[in-house]
Amino acid sequence: YGGVPLWTAAQSVMFSDRVQLYTTTYNTVMGYGTAFSQFTEDDSTVLMDGDNYGNAGEYTWRDSFNVDPTTLNPWLAEDAVSSDFIGLFTGSLYSFYFDASKTGYEILGEHAKGEPIPVGGEEINGKIYSKVWQIELEDGLKWYFHPDIDTSSFPAGYDELDATDYLWTWQTALEEGWFRAYSGGGDFISAGVKNAEAFYKGTVTFDEVGLRLAEGTTNTLEVEFTTDKTAFDIKYMFAGSQTAINKELYESLDDPNDYGTSPTTVASSGIYYFDTWTPGQLLTL
Repeated sequence: YGGVPLWTAAQSVMFSDRVQLYTTTYNTVMGYGTAFSQFTEDDSTVLMDGDNYGNAGEYTWRDSFNVDPTTLNPWLAEDAVSSDFIGLFTGSLYSFYFDASKTGYEILGEHAKGEPIPVGGEEINGKIYSKVWQIELEDGLKWYFHPDIDTSSFPAGYDELDATDYLWTWQTALEEGWFRAYSGGGDFISAGVKNAEAFYKGTVTFDEVGLRLAEGTTNTLEVEFTTDKTAFDIKYMFAGSQTAINKELYESLDDPNDYGTSPTTVASSGIYYFDTWTPGQLLTL
């Protein structure tokens, strides 16, 4: 129109007969809810690999992709395929869930314990607006490592996932110039985190950035913005993004740029762990 080509992307998906979808009405945010779906039969009648059938009592989700992920580092992923795989083994502060009607969605805590907490601010039309918000993490969160990763030299507490993991990751992401820290939407700079852009450009120290532990706490993050935000803004920003990576594994690699290049160079903070990867053929979690 007016010399500008207009188009919309479309995708068709064929599901196996044994897939019982969470909903058969497409939800623009949640899709059909494949992550919440079930199987009506186990793997015993399914050809899993070549001539090999699956095992009775096991229920394996299988999917097909045209390309391999380009990275397993959530801060460098720019394509949908990489994000799909990363989302399976990476948790986040908040996550999207279906609402009771299945026609909408709600954002609930995953690593976070409940709702974001405003510091000061004011109430306008029933909503709290504040520049400073605190996010308390759940206690007892753990990292999981591929069985082939040698963790014997890691310091005590390497498998504990807490607010310090997030804070270290955020600082490292900005220092290293990782894509998701400064661009792509929902990043620290476009979200207006105080002094995030200045730190990224090297003109202030991290102590001056609005990313810190809440005073007097050990497992609560505090984020300060240049403009007022609501609780929904905070949850939406941290739903599925700005997640943590494992410091001990990252620093154990001969080349830190190798983080996220294989199943043995990532740690899991989500539902699965990344088990095997044969490029162009098979990925298993």
